[in-house]
Amino acid sequence: MHNGIWSRPQLARRLLLLAAFAIVNAAAAAAQTRLGSVRGVVENEKGKPVGGVWLIIDNPELGMNYRKDVNPIGQFVFTEVYPGTYIFRISPATLQIVSPAQIVVKAGQYLNNVKVVVRPAP
Repeated sequence: MHNGIWSRPQLARRLLLLAAFAIVNAAAAAAQTRLGSVRGVVENEKGKPVGGVWLIIDNPELGMNYRKDVNPIGQFVFTEVYPGTYIFRISPATLQIVSPAQIVVKAGQYLNNVKVVVRPAP
């Protein structure tokens, strides 16, 4: 810097860094709006929370699946879920999903209050 003025190479470097920073931030923001989330509760057919299990959402078309621990009061949260149609599965195999069989996640969509009903497997 000379008398408070940048030389051309200094100015070019600073503008290049600023442009790179803007591009990285724009890409991160775009990725966040593409993804969705699913939040809800697992209950039995009598409406009682079912905790201590794994809930899985599976999208065979995308080859993606997400697995979350369900807390003791039946709550779960899937974050950063790619858009698509997902099939619910549960573990252990002593349980089976009654409803919903699947869920559709759209870009930027935050699905709240999803109730997954399970019962003992036959």
